Amino acid sequence: MRRSRHAKIVATVGPATASPEKLCALYLSGADTFTLNFSRGTHDDHARVLVSSRALELEFNRPIGVLQDPQGPKIRIGRLDEGKLALDAGETVCFALRDRREAVNPAASSRNIRSRLSRPGPAH
Repeated sequence: MRRSRHAKIVATVGPATASPEKLCALYLSGADTFTLNFSRGTHDDHARVLVSSRALELEFNRPIGVLQDPQGPKIRIGRLDEGKLALDAGETVCFALRDRREAVNPAASSRNIRSRLSRPGPAH
């Protein structure tokens, strides 16, 4: 199916639209690209959507874009022991992984907060 337009339509895929049938309906409705929100769902859920989108490409002989919308800072920072941290405007904070304490230079910041990560996120 060739599209005769210059615009591209991006559809965000979530639990309600992740089935192969719903993805096909999105594509037939005009979606050119699927966005996967990594703040929700599991990597296995997103892998299934990717496999389904590639099957649609083969069925319709047309490329379908897939965008990853990665999680925000929480996968880079982790979780604080107390859950929250009150900061003053302009205050500098240094976050360090539990097993990397020796790499932090407390003199480099006005306040050194050691984040005890319950689950470290992927390395960036």
